[in-house]
Amino acid sequence: MAKIDGTSELINALRSQLVARSDALRTSPARTERTATADATPASIVSIEELRKRLGREIRSLDLKLPENRRQARILFIESVIGWDFGDALLNDPRFSIFVRDVETSMVSDPKIAETLDKILLDLQTSA
Repeated sequence: MAKIDGTSELINALRSQLVARSDALRTSPARTERTATADATPASIVSIEELRKRLGREIRSLDLKLPENRRQARILFIESVIGWDFGDALLNDPRFSIFVRDVETSMVSDPKIAETLDKILLDLQTSA
């Protein structure tokens, strides 16, 4: 299976943050309306290469030199990776966007992770 270069460490950090915060999302009233089957359906049926191409297409038009566009690209990346790794059902939670923004803020507070993520975004953008 192909890998997105340099993302293993980043995805592990993202996964750790997701697991640490997922209890709040699991107790959401909106979440109780979904079936266990929907929650158990992994989005990872899509290959990592397909995910990579999709992300590249989504951020292709963004000027990553602009801070607001870099943030938008990081948020797209985080949403996509979480959906790919944990299933799309999580994306429907009404508090998911708040969670993603918190994760993005946390990730960019670490200069090494922020730099790695920004390099990945540039690579994705240019390879699309």
